[in-house]
Amino acid sequence: ILSVMGRKEEAAQIFQRIIDQDENCLDSLNGFGVLKQFGFRDLKGAKELFERALKVNPRHSMTLYRLGSLLNSEGDYQGAMEKYRMALESDPTNPLVLCNLGVIQWQVLEDTGAAEKSFERALWSDENHGMTLYNYGLLLRARGDNDGAQNILEKCVRVCQENSAALCELGVIYYSVRANHQKAEELLRRAVQADPTNGQAYCNLGVVLQSTGLDSEMAEYCYVQCLELCPGHQIAQSNLQLLRTSRQAAVTASPQPMKKEKSKWPFGRRKRSSEGEAHTSP
Repeated sequence: ILSVMGRKEEAAQIFQRIIDQDENCLDSLNGFGVLKQFGFRDLKGAKELFERALKVNPRHSMTLYRLGSLLNSEGDYQGAMEKYRMALESDPTNPLVLCNLGVIQWQVLEDTGAAEKSFERALWSDENHGMTLYNYGLLLRARGDNDGAQNILEKCVRVCQENSAALCELGVIYYSVRANHQKAEELLRRAVQADPTNGQAYCNLGVVLQSTGLDSEMAEYCYVQCLELCPGHQIAQSNLQLLRTSRQAAVTASPQPMKKEKSKWPFGRRKRSSEGEAHTSP
C-alpha cells in the first residue's frame, strides 16, 4: 500500500525489517522484489529477491512468473519461457503467464500457432483478460483476419474502456478496412483521452482529420503532439509538412496513410510487429 502511495522508501524499510526477522517470508521476498523492479528500477536486486523466494518454494507460480517477466525485460527470452513453463506446471490456467508466453512465441519465435493456443488457453481461464484480448487481437490482425481482430478488440475495450492501445487499433481498422471515418475518429479521440502520452494515437487521429478535410487545425495539433511524444516520427513529420504546405497553397492534399509501427516491449526492448504494439504484463 505504501509503495502505491508513492512512499516506496518507507515500504522498502518495512519489507527489509520483515525479511530480517524471517528470511523465508515468501510474501515479503516477492513484494520487495516487485518494489525493487518497478519502484526503484533495480533489476539486479529484484532478481536476487525472486531467486531467494524460489529457494523457499521452487514451484511458487507467481514467483516464477515474476522472475520470467524480469528475464523477459532483459531480453533473455529463453530464460523467461523456461520460468513461464515452470509456472504453468504449478498453475496451468494462469492467464498472466499464458499471455506473456504467447507474446514471446509470436514476437520472438514467430510461432503464431503456438501463440494463438496460449492466448486461447488464457481466455479459457479468464475470458475478460484485457492484455490477452489485446494481444490476440493484434495477432489476428497481423494474420489478415480483420473481422476476428475487430471482434476481439471490441471485447477488449468493453472490458477495459480506457485501453488506449486497443482503441487505437480499432480506430485503424475502422479507418483503413471499414472506411468508416466517423467511427475511427470517435475511437481515436477516446484513445488520446485515455492516454495523452499515446503518440501513435495522436498521429492516427491526425490522419483521419486531415483525410476528411474537416478540421485541419486539429490535425496539425495532433501531429505536433505526436512529434513531442515521439520525436522523429516519420508519418507525423511528413503529414504535418504536407498539411502546412497545402494550407499555404490553398489546396487539399491526401496525408500518408497510417503506418505499421514498431512493437513496444515493456522495458525498452523493441521488435517489429505486423500490427500495433504487443505488450506483456509486468
